[in-house]
Amino acid sequence: DVTSQRDVAVGRDGAERELRQGRERPEAQLEGQASLEHAVLRGAAARAVGRLGDAAGIAPLAELLADPSPVPRGAAVEALLALRAKDKSADLAARLAVETDRAVRASLYEALVELSGEAAIEPLRVSFERPERAIDRPWIADVLGRVGSPKALPLLRAALSGPEVTIA
Repeated sequence: DVTSQRDVAVGRDGAERELRQGRERPEAQLEGQASLEHAVLRGAAARAVGRLGDAAGIAPLAELLADPSPVPRGAAVEALLALRAKDKSADLAARLAVETDRAVRASLYEALVELSGEAAIEPLRVSFERPERAIDRPWIADVLGRVGSPKALPLLRAALSGPEVTIA
């Protein structure tokens, strides 16, 4: 399934990136390995909470959105989506504003649309307009097409017009 493949990709890519960062400082290699193992564990636990449908896990999952590692952040997004945690949409939008990892942002775009519907349009617009996130625009356009609201049309029309886009 697509979600599982993305979970694996987010976990693997994020874990490999963290391992490379640990190798940049040889003295921190053991510390980095332990940190990586803990990040992978937190990510696995988050995915399990989502699969098991444990609504009591929603608050800890929302806290995990601020984890220093992209592995548990991405897993937390997917778990919140699986739990249909609509009340955490504001937390997801806030995380999107500061997220640096592309794979986590892709999960955030999807989760925001699935959980927030029309309310996702504004945070998606802000992301769409950020020049450093131009590479995300195809993902944003794709999820906007699933909003099911004509309010998404101005942003989608802008996506048709060209690479440098500003929406008023």
